[in-house]
Amino acid sequence: MLQEIHLGHETPRRAYRVLLCEKEKDYETRGILEKLLDGTETDHIYWLEQQQSLIDKVGLKNCLQLQM
Repeated sequence: MLQEIHLGHETPRRAYRVLLCEKEKDYETRGILEKLLDGTETDHIYWLEQQQSLIDKVGLKNCLQLQM
């Protein structure tokens, strides 16, 4: 579920950037951009999963208190 939320938000922005590179025929930048975005998205999904796991273990109220 977290992946769906994350990817549903990021994919349109990613697609826009990749399409812009293609429109400008800048395939080298497109390749670099795709590699960077893949790593960033993977890291963000991992972070979201860790946060969900923490909430499941200690509860939302306790998790929010830990963040203060």
